[in-house]
Amino acid sequence: MSEIWQVFKKDDGGKVICVSCNKKYANPGSSTTNMWNHLRFKHKPKFLELDRLRRGLSGGVFDQGASIDNDESESESIESNLIQLQPSTSNEELEISQSCSNISQSSNTDTSSVTNSSFATVHETSSASTTRQLKMTQFTLNKSAKIKIDSALAYFIATNMMPYSLVEKEGFKVFVNALNPSYKLPGRKLSHNPEFPLSCLGCIELSEDHTGENIADVLQMLILDYEIPDWKICSMVTDYGSNMLKAVRNLNIPHVACFGHALNTAVSRIFNMDEIKDVVHKVKSIHNIFAHSWKAVREMGKIQEKFSLPNKKFPSYSKTRWWSMLELINIIIEQELGLTSFLRTYKNGTFKNLSFQDSDIIVLKNLSSIIQPIREITDNLAGDSYVTGSAILPVISSLKSKLSQITELNESEDTDINGRQIKKMYKTIIDILDQRYQGNTLLVMCTVLDPRFKIEYITYDDISVLKKTVGEFCEDTYKSTVNGSYDNDSNNQLAPQKKTKTGLSDVPLSQKLRHELDLYLNNPIIGFEQDPLDWWNLNKTTYPIMFVSAKKAMTVQATSVASERIFSKGGCVLTDHRASLTNEHASQLIFLTMNKDYVPKPAF
Repeated sequence: MSEIWQVFKKDDGGKVICVSCNKKYANPGSSTTNMWNHLRFKHKPKFLELDRLRRGLSGGVFDQGASIDNDESESESIESNLIQLQPSTSNEELEISQSCSNISQSSNTDTSSVTNSSFATVHETSSASTTRQLKMTQFTLNKSAKIKIDSALAYFIATNMMPYSLVEKEGFKVFVNALNPSYKLPGRKLSHNPEFPLSCLGCIELSEDHTGENIADVLQMLILDYEIPDWKICSMVTDYGSNMLKAVRNLNIPHVACFGHALNTAVSRIFNMDEIKDVVHKVKSIHNIFAHSWKAVREMGKIQEKFSLPNKKFPSYSKTRWWSMLELINIIIEQELGLTSFLRTYKNGTFKNLSFQDSDIIVLKNLSSIIQPIREITDNLAGDSYVTGSAILPVISSLKSKLSQITELNESEDTDINGRQIKKMYKTIIDILDQRYQGNTLLVMCTVLDPRFKIEYITYDDISVLKKTVGEFCEDTYKSTVNGSYDNDSNNQLAPQKKTKTGLSDVPLSQKLRHELDLYLNNPIIGFEQDPLDWWNLNKTTYPIMFVSAKKAMTVQATSVASERIFSKGGCVLTDHRASLTNEHASQLIFLTMNKDYVPKPAF
């Protein structure tokens, strides 16, 4: 209990009363600030006594048995000596210290002897931890210093998913006060919107039914909030849910199906093939044995040691993550000998029916050979910090080429069961991909404008038709960019200039574009390891018209994994310990943490 209640009491009306002067103060909460301020200015000797008690000091003035009355000059003399022991926290206290020091010089001899002796006592107790007097400038803050600390606090909250209410937490206040008593924490409603590039525009709650119309409305409001014109939006990447497809149609935005979802659908269909699903069911059943019994894990460890097999645990399986099945399959193939022994002996052979036959192992090896490359493709196309959309059509082209090789091989060697199985798996994947990506003109533009691929992986009957399609896309994009940017930025280099055109500038846009496109396609492709954006930045003066379209087309993402990452971050923000977090504040915190790479770090 606070020492302040030695001189204050509560009345029936919820107010507090000073027992010395009967002064009343409102006290709706638990704060004792008003009471301490009253003591400090009206009853200073008592204030000093209680203040020393709450700070845990001993051997002070009032322990000496000195008799001190309420005379203002005497109490101020005592306070002035005590203030010298600690750095002041404001200019106001510095002035108080100086004035009290002047008053103490005119105090009587008896009082001076008391204060001097008490000062010596306190000085001795504090000399062990303080070697020299700290300067006032180390504790006082000017306006610019406070702004810097506020910025550092905002950076901490933004990049570590902290709640705004952190500044109101009692423990955090004590910690900050210990670092610098003169720093006053800002309120939770203090807002500042720095301008920086965005990678995530928002994560908004949709409390209504997730219909195509409602999703489209939310996306449209987000676009309007950022004042993004239609001509700047290149594409929308979503899964193949009917509601998402309808939302895209309502917004009239070019659509690209998520490549990760497409491959996930294809792999799921492979797992459900008649000749494969029974083997997959065995794999799941074996996983359940080790997932629910530590004894089974222990026994399998003994068998691994017996057969000199790697001591590996069976990984967990999730039906929503198909690649977890791949990890299980690879472990089973590696541990086949020991696993067979385990299934025949564990619990007197209760699970021996799960033992794999030779044909089952062949199926598992075929599965691994098919979905292992798919896993690698998915990982490579799941990034959001580099260009991925332009690789979709080349990947599909490579898979078709692989299927063609398998078909030719099997036709020349009397197709066996193993070959037919692999061929069927490949065909299942390609059918899904063709359904979702065939005829997607935007992906064609994206691939052609990627200097790593150009037209090498594009299927076309007439090169002139392809060039015409690419030329129209580049011309429309260039004109939209020039017209849109000219309205807002008169200094933009793409804006038309009011000067006489001479020489090459007199050439029509379409003719310039044909020249650029021919030059671009005739030059060799670059290596896969090179960044296409870096290449375009280096060659933008050679291809000024195509450069505008390349910047737009390169924004297409192959997967919606970036959005899934945002949901994962949201799970870190919305926890059981923050149940009162509003939807608006949750969106703000997710926005900040997803864009933390663009938040400027405060400099000191």
